[in-house]
Amino acid sequence: MEVDFSKRLKEFRKKRGLTQLQLAQLTGLSKQVISNLERNYTQPNSNQINLLAKTLNTTTYELLGGDFASKVVPFMFEDKAAFDALPEEDRKDIIEFLKDQADLLIKRAQQKNK
Repeated sequence: MEVDFSKRLKEFRKKRGLTQLQLAQLTGLSKQVISNLERNYTQPNSNQINLLAKTLNTTTYELLGGDFASKVVPFMFEDKAAFDALPEEDRKDIIEFLKDQADLLIKRAQQKNK
């Protein structure tokens, strides 16, 4: 069973020993935004996901859990409705392309760090 973003965010925040207010102060987000995200009242945008992952010293992949691409890719576009309106095959092609590019960049970074 996949754990949703709200539960993962709360889990990572507590593991770091932070209150919602402290996390809000560290990220520049409001305490209300943090609370709404943890209660699953709102969904994070890509900027919030990146900011929270960085602040919590984790990766966006770990913070999101599950299938990263299907959750993040739609938020990467200014016009999410236009992305959603694409035929399913086109959306899958975009996601696959981005996964391949991410894998390539990760491998390059790992080679540099060796």
